[in-house]
Amino acid sequence: MAPDDLPPEAFRGIREPDGIAVGDDPFRSAELVTGDLLPRVETALARVRHHAAGVRPSRPDRVVLTWQPDGDLAASPATEEAADILAAHGFVREESGIHRLSGDDTAVQARAVRALGTRLEALGIATALQHPPGRMPPSTLPPAPAPAPVGRGAQSARGR
Repeated sequence: MAPDDLPPEAFRGIREPDGIAVGDDPFRSAELVTGDLLPRVETALARVRHHAAGVRPSRPDRVVLTWQPDGDLAASPATEEAADILAAHGFVREESGIHRLSGDDTAVQARAVRALGTRLEALGIATALQHPPGRMPPSTLPPAPAPAPVGRGAQSARGR
């Protein structure tokens, strides 16, 4: 069940969810799986993805926003005050304690980050934006080559 796309380091320190015993009643067994086992698996997976994403815990005087491979932003605020500000600007708190802001609409995402940065700054809390380890930030394109100089042959052809 472990995702193949995550590095082995992401699984270190994460307790695997124990299995469950099911009886002859298929309906009761389905309830046990969906109500008990799957939530534990999802929690463990969220922790593994958190490790893989390289989300740094924030300090009381700084909130670190980390770009995720899917375009979302993730943060682990150190104070409830910072967590409340993140929530007020569209971040959703996961069971793992990580707050995520969807990257589906980058304009909305940008406005939210600017607004929460202003509110956090007013409280003396800095904001840092980082890419996860192993992922390079997008680079700019190299400058376009200069147009080739026009030679005499081209000028004389126009003059004819």
